[in-house]
Amino acid sequence: MSEKSLSVGAAMDPELFAALGLCAGYTFAPRKYSLKNLLEMEDDKFYKQYPEGTEIAKSGKNDTALGKIIEGRKQYKQAHRYNAEEISAKAKIWKEKFDTVEISQELRNEYAKQKDLLQTIAKENNFTSTNESYSRLIQEAIQKPEDTSVKESLRETGSRLNGIREKLAGVIDDYYNAFKNMTHAKYKKIAENPTKHLDITDAYNELESAIAKRNTYVSSKLFELTNEESLKKSYDEIKGSIPKERLKYAAIWALSLGAASALIKFIVNKTSNTAE
Repeated sequence: MSEKSLSVGAAMDPELFAALGLCAGYTFAPRKYSLKNLLEMEDDKFYKQYPEGTEIAKSGKNDTALGKIIEGRKQYKQAHRYNAEEISAKAKIWKEKFDTVEISQELRNEYAKQKDLLQTIAKENNFTSTNESYSRLIQEAIQKPEDTSVKESLRETGSRLNGIREKLAGVIDDYYNAFKNMTHAKYKKIAENPTKHLDITDAYNELESAIAKRNTYVSSKLFELTNEESLKKSYDEIKGSIPKERLKYAAIWALSLGAASALIKFIVNKTSNTAE
């Protein structure tokens, strides 16, 4: 198994995850969001366009055109939880096996040092609580667009969060380099003796299979929803108020293709507390 095929963040930490992102530019002429776009859209973006939908979502009523779209979004989200327990279990098994690959104590110590430093600085600067407050205020601002006090709190919290991120930037780089050096050393060990590490390859393939099963289910559900007559009719009713978008660079496709790897990283973090 190649290093590339295993590079799914064997010991990725949430702190590093929070610092990573994908930036995509915008090109071409604007066009209307499609029904598929509305079903897939993130909550903050959707409810910013349709603030009235917040109350509909809370009440659970779906007797209006927008309500039916919201119900469709709910079904699409639920599809992402398909075989979640299976994926979680296989991710845990794979990580436990990957963690057994022997590397130098020096690499382990450096990783542990950088991880501890990152966690300490994040804690000292209240990164987690500030980030949570910012997320909460975004939702409040969407629900109360005319509330100036919420907007001001959002601005202040956002400014404070940016300051914390600047303090963490260099530390995150050092942490990532330590993590990369440690995991690359493991990849090299596996490549040097693939027979010895065959169980790791098998565990990885089983995890990939479980994720592929989930992805197939999600794709089928999205196809079903976008072709459902009641949703198509509801879309036509609200089409006039749908905002325009801009097509994104090919990076957006890279994000879609990398979703499985991102999910692995996320689940591994959630399902294993083993320390390096």
